[in-house]
Amino acid sequence: MSSNRSIAKFIPTDNPVRASIKRYTDEEITAIAGKAKPPEKVAEGEVFETTIANIEARTKRGQIGSVKTAFLAKKTRGEVVTLRLTMNHGDEKSLRGLNQTAGFVDALLMTGTAKRNRQQIKMI
Repeated sequence: MSSNRSIAKFIPTDNPVRASIKRYTDEEITAIAGKAKPPEKVAEGEVFETTIANIEARTKRGQIGSVKTAFLAKKTRGEVVTLRLTMNHGDEKSLRGLNQTAGFVDALLMTGTAKRNRQQIKMI
């Protein structure tokens, strides 16, 4: 089984090899900082009133095949798109008592599976 764990042994030495860190003068720091460019302006989001009436008025409900959809369009800071997907499988009777189990699944999946390790899952 592959693992990202490592083991090491400390062996003291009389002449340790140390990394050197360049020390900058005030003039060098000023020169480097002078080359810095301000970040591009990030698109501002809109002021969004989070009342039930406003959310319902702006939510567009639909269906893609057998999947029910609800889209809430609003301008976000940096024009970022966020997707929240909830997939319910089963009915009330078959899912009874599994709420706590469902909470563990996400954390457990991120530790790896029989076919993929954590790094491979994160890349998906």
